[in-house]
Amino acid sequence: MRDATGSLPVSELWTANLELPVCLLGVVLPKDFNRFRSFVVWRDTLSHVLLSTLAASVRDGWQQQQSDGCSTPTAQQLMARLKASLRRCDVRDADDFDEEEYRAASRATGEHASAIIQCVSAGWSFPWGLRVRLCEMLLRGVFDSLDEASYIDGADAYLQLLQVSCCSSAVCSVQISCCSSAVC
Repeated sequence: MRDATGSLPVSELWTANLELPVCLLGVVLPKDFNRFRSFVVWRDTLSHVLLSTLAASVRDGWQQQQSDGCSTPTAQQLMARLKASLRRCDVRDADDFDEEEYRAASRATGEHASAIIQCVSAGWSFPWGLRVRLCEMLLRGVFDSLDEASYIDGADAYLQLLQVSCCSSAVCSVQISCCSSAVC
């Protein structure tokens, strides 16, 4: 999955699946946002998507890998490792952020996610129910957390990007159209 430099390759063949949030956690940094708080909200959303999707995949389709006499980690162990690496990424204050530590933690997150993916039937793809839930979670990110009636800056571009790239289902298209109108 990783190239010789250790980074995830970006491919035009990628679709909306779990490879994308794993990759984004490793390459997007606070300097890519206007405020550190925006980075924290974005990272929390991606982390939650990754964790909830993998937890559902483990619950619904765990297939223990066969080993050649070696003990292989259980689903519980792999999920614990993933959660630990996500906790390492969870820095709430800009003064506590260390780019090198964050990159190491996000690499570990990718490695643990990859280990889990090898043992679940869904692979990297999002199950249908989680695709709808993902759209719902991303839509919630459009609203200001302190004032639910107002959008964040750049909400129109965000909604358009979400509609074009992430949500192909009719449910998401209807929700996005509704939330783009003056009704919300």
